[in-house]
Amino acid sequence: MTSRKPSSPARRARKSAAPAYRNPALSAEKRMKDLLSRMTLEEKAAQMLCVWQQKPQTLLDAEGKLDLGKAKKSFKDGHGLGQVGRPSDAGNGLTARQMAETTNAIQKFFIENTRLGIPVIFHEECLHGHAAVGGTSFPQPIALGGTFNPELVESLYTMTAEEARQAGMNSQMFNSFLDGTKSAIEMAAVANACDLAVPQDGLLFPPCGADALATVLRPKELAGVLERDGMVEVVSSLERDGSPVPRDLRWGVYVVLKAANDYAAVCFKQYGLPSDSTGRYAAMYKPFHLIGLELSISVLNAALRREPTGSCRAWRGDAVAVAKRALQAGEMLDGEGGYTVYAKLIPATRSLERGALPIGLAHHVKLTRDVAAGEILTAADVTLDSSVEAVCVRREMEREALTSRAAVAAE
Repeated sequence: MTSRKPSSPARRARKSAAPAYRNPALSAEKRMKDLLSRMTLEEKAAQMLCVWQQKPQTLLDAEGKLDLGKAKKSFKDGHGLGQVGRPSDAGNGLTARQMAETTNAIQKFFIENTRLGIPVIFHEECLHGHAAVGGTSFPQPIALGGTFNPELVESLYTMTAEEARQAGMNSQMFNSFLDGTKSAIEMAAVANACDLAVPQDGLLFPPCGADALATVLRPKELAGVLERDGMVEVVSSLERDGSPVPRDLRWGVYVVLKAANDYAAVCFKQYGLPSDSTGRYAAMYKPFHLIGLELSISVLNAALRREPTGSCRAWRGDAVAVAKRALQAGEMLDGEGGYTVYAKLIPATRSLERGALPIGLAHHVKLTRDVAAGEILTAADVTLDSSVEAVCVRREMEREALTSRAAVAAE
């Protein structure tokens, strides 16, 4: 003999008759008309309400999860609710999985504890749907939405996905270009190959177009952005407000030269190089950088001719791992372009003094302590496998650098 718990009155009412608005075979217009005809004035008014800052008092507990007791008390009239605003800002920050479980629980409550079972809408600023720490949030194409043309939107994103597949796109690698990691790695390579200085606390990414290179990429005492001459930097193709920089160099490469003497400065002018007001700094650039075509030449030169495109002359800069968010002991780092860390370019001397963890070793290693957002990770913060060749090479490089510094200090 078995027993079953009686269902709620709302659930029994819905099961007794299948209303038209719950029939997916009908058109949206017919379902909407049927639903509106069934709604009371109070239920229609409830759909215009949003619970945001009152979530802790009406829906959620101290951890940001559904408190069923609060919810039943706050919404005992069964009229429902239109929206729950920013569900992720309650508590101490739930993970993506915990946030999904919480929003699912809230949705289940309103469907099962209201007369008509109308779902609520969740939103996070412009985002509609799921948003959480560690979750993926896609940009909202408002202009596309304004077309009210679902077929157009679907065709555009189908095309985007197909192009990405054909190009063999690696989403994590792509993200490393957006979070500054790739720039830090590349500028470390340039600094070390050309014996150039690097910024003390990371690249600045100043907004700058082709015509302003010589004015922006010069020392601060000349109203530029560099700490000194002979330093690497990367310019941004967007202004700080997000507007485009005129004649940007997002696809190009560039170098700013300083005239060593008056003759060189005269040559800058005679040859038509874009120069600053002093005439001592001039820029050269290419609007395009054909990396995909040029890479094979570098690889073949290195493999067949034993000729490197560039090699390290000095250890001047280091691309070190920085926490993207507050990290907890036991978490696994996911390397460049991931959710946990990004790379910052700092002087090698500073990296050596801190025992910083290079971004290249910040993949699939476990944290041994909590790390605050924005903090540089150290090698002591993770568990490194001493049998891995990259770890051995790094430690040997650090020992040689320390030995060299000691020898210089003793002279």
